[in-house]
Amino acid sequence: MGKITIDQSIKFLEFGFSNYSKLSSSKSKFKINRIYYSQQNTLVVEYITTKKEPMDVKVELGEIISFIGSFYLSETIEGPEYEIPMFFAAMALNENKHKLIYAVSSHDAARNIMKGNSIEWLKNTIFEDQTSNFLLTQAKLKISKIENALREIIYNILENEKSEDWYLSIDLKIFKAAYRAYKKATNNDDKLNSTILNYTYLPQLKTIIENNWNLF
Repeated sequence: MGKITIDQSIKFLEFGFSNYSKLSSSKSKFKINRIYYSQQNTLVVEYITTKKEPMDVKVELGEIISFIGSFYLSETIEGPEYEIPMFFAAMALNENKHKLIYAVSSHDAARNIMKGNSIEWLKNTIFEDQTSNFLLTQAKLKISKIENALREIIYNILENEKSEDWYLSIDLKIFKAAYRAYKKATNNDDKLNSTILNYTYLPQLKTIIENNWNLF
């Protein structure tokens, strides 16, 4: 008898997930959307989650990949031989079927989660995260990079064009707000400190540039 193909084995996986709460000690239930073979190398399980927090979703993804790994990688003396996908993947969808997190594990990574080594699994699995928390964090990081670049430009131009104490001549309202934040963060009362600029943000940086537009 030849090997059971991946397409054929998907039917067994679907049956396994439909009875997952009976087969697993965790008693979890997964609402499977579909299971398919992608790009001729990856077995993908799509499911719908009600979880909101990224780490909660990753716990579910790990459990699903552990189950896939147990199906394909567990060694048995008897029984049919299966074709084994190169990668195991799980995709969490929200209730509107929009992608939240996509996880792809190699066989070695899958074996980690099968053994309960969740940290190693997390370190060695590729995640594509589309949760609102993750996207918000990414947006904040990009804004922070823009702000840092603007601060550096403002510092270099105004220090060269004005006196060393140029930061004392910026808009008083902006300076006072930045100074309060600076003092709170550093417990430093020294107003003659250019690091105060680090406590200005996009709207204030925009105003500083506009007030000194002729220098830019």
